[in-house]
Amino acid sequence: MSKPKSSGLSRRGFLGSSLGAVTLASIGCGGDDDAESSTELGSGGSSTGGTGSGGAGTGGEVTGPGGAGGAGSVTGKAHLAAACGTFCGACPSYMARHSEDETVQRANPWGDCDGCLSGGMLAGHCQTCEIRLCAASRQNVTRCSDCAELPCYRITNLINFGNYPHRQEYLPNLALINEMGVEEWVRYEEARWRCPQCGLPMSWYDTECARCGEPRSADLFPVTEDTPQPY
Repeated sequence: MSKPKSSGLSRRGFLGSSLGAVTLASIGCGGDDDAESSTELGSGGSSTGGTGSGGAGTGGEVTGPGGAGGAGSVTGKAHLAAACGTFCGACPSYMARHSEDETVQRANPWGDCDGCLSGGMLAGHCQTCEIRLCAASRQNVTRCSDCAELPCYRITNLINFGNYPHRQEYLPNLALINEMGVEEWVRYEEARWRCPQCGLPMSWYDTECARCGEPRSADLFPVTEDTPQPY
């Protein structure tokens, strides 16, 4: 599958730009909010593993938690495109619950999760995530990519908190979702977040495949021992 480009910008170029340099035209939305006090909105906290409050989602897009399928198996997986633009399929809490290889043991830092917009079980911080709850409260908004106020203080505060590399992908991901459509974007992300050797899904901060030891793909953001991680 060819690598997509967002409004003439490569993924690497888009990620390399500062938030202030990201134009509203490249996101495909208008409007902006003044930044408010920087707090960790929608992140942190340990999960109790309880059942979540359900997904946001309109238009019949979300069909349920779904299983972990092979590359290109996307039917019913639109819920893995989170409200903020992250790919839930690379989250360790999702992977721990939806493993493709039960012989591979994975850490589960936040408790079992079926994905942001699954309508099923949510990790603790996903249950209270202000971005997910904001999207759920708005008519005709499933993700931030549907909202005329993008980028607002909620998502920019979350991106800036902790300087975690996977959050730097939120805005370019949202632009790609608008450009490609959610099903095609999930298909692309499922392929991108797999081991280049054996095809096992890899999480955001895996330095190598948990099954065969192959280093992470060059198509992913680099991870070193100095890379800040949220878990």
